[in-house]
Amino acid sequence: MSRFKIYIALIFCCVAQIAGAQQIAVKTDVLFDGLATPNLGLELVTGNKTTLGISAMGCSQPYGKDINFLAVQPEFRYWFNGRPMTREFVGLGAIVASYRLQWKNEFYRGFAGGIGLTFGYTYNISKRFNVEGYFGFGAVAYRHFDHESEVPLETYYNDGDSKDYGNVTGYMLMPTKIGIAVSYILK
Repeated sequence: MSRFKIYIALIFCCVAQIAGAQQIAVKTDVLFDGLATPNLGLELVTGNKTTLGISAMGCSQPYGKDINFLAVQPEFRYWFNGRPMTREFVGLGAIVASYRLQWKNEFYRGFAGGIGLTFGYTYNISKRFNVEGYFGFGAVAYRHFDHESEVPLETYYNDGDSKDYGNVTGYMLMPTKIGIAVSYILK
């Protein structure tokens, strides 16, 4: 998982370099923070009514639960107000995640990816601070390894190491983004 963290850091550095003289904001989702899931986002103004953002989040055993995941969410937003990072917006976003969790007697490990629409509103608290609320819904495909399936466990193990594919695949229509974020506009 350390490679994943390096990739995320490189993506953030590239976005910051592209920003140049553009307006850029750094944000964190307070709902994820409350769930012991560190997260960080960047949003870059790309036009008079558009922004491009990327968020990354992840956790390892929050509150002692056997849950680990890392996710990246890029998003393109259109602002109806005529001014980016102010008032109502609609966004088209994606999500890519790697997860491992144990729930009761079942163990899951896999990957998920999807796309969805996000709707939200941003409140300007001051010249540099914003608070935004948002909700996104979309389709998410997943492929994971499930220990409690009908397929014998030995089928998916070779000398004690699991193979790279899962025994369960599918997709779900589900919320892709829900939160309340606090952002600071750098310039």
